[in-house]
Amino acid sequence: MAAMNKRPFTAEEDRLLGTRPDQEVARLLGRAVSAIEGRRWRLHIPIFHSSIRPWTAEEEALLGTMPDAELAKQLGRTVVTTAARRRRKGRRPFHPRRRAFTPEEDRLLGTKSDLEIAAMIGRGVSAVQMRRALLGIPPAKPAGRRWKRWEEDLLGTKRDRLVARKLGRTAEAVRHHRRKKKIRAPLLLRRWSPMEEKALGTYPDERIAQLLRRSVRAIKARRLLRGIPKCREPHSTHIVSARPR
Repeated sequence: MAAMNKRPFTAEEDRLLGTRPDQEVARLLGRAVSAIEGRRWRLHIPIFHSSIRPWTAEEEALLGTMPDAELAKQLGRTVVTTAARRRRKGRRPFHPRRRAFTPEEDRLLGTKSDLEIAAMIGRGVSAVQMRRALLGIPPAKPAGRRWKRWEEDLLGTKRDRLVARKLGRTAEAVRHHRRKKKIRAPLLLRRWSPMEEKALGTYPDERIAQLLRRSVRAIKARRLLRGIPKCREPHSTHIVSARPR
């Protein structure tokens, strides 16, 4: 069975993920349940639930025709399930048609901040940054550019590099100003690996939390979500390998 589970997943097998319980998919494909769960998590396919509303042909026809968040709101679904359905159907994410930069726009690059240039020519900040980098044009020096209130309101809402991209500033400048304002960095959620989930219930939650470097609350919540009973007595199972490196 171990050698069987190491074989690559086929496109036909991937299409089965999330369409029925992992245990049933594992039985159909002759794979371990942990292998099915791990593959489904890597492809961002949500777990099967019998109460989930099935997709109609009309809804599927809209996949990829607009941003996942916009379509999810229109259909009354979550962004996660909408994106997962789009990927399962082999649809690419929506991108507005890209128009080429004109010589006039190229001459503006680096003369002001990327944020200002983006607003002037009606493009995204990331598009301006990528074009400037492609042409080897250094960014405009901020020259002591002051922080505006709406810029400071964005600090700590996303990763520093994402905020920097939106504001046309460097990640170092954003990080320095966030710390100056004593604003904490956003909490980043770490995904659970199949090995970590196998460790749940094999030791008391406090011990598992130490081994996996997670909070006791997170361990307990994940264990209850998976329907795993609380460990009464420590087992001799070796689970140190489950610790993320």
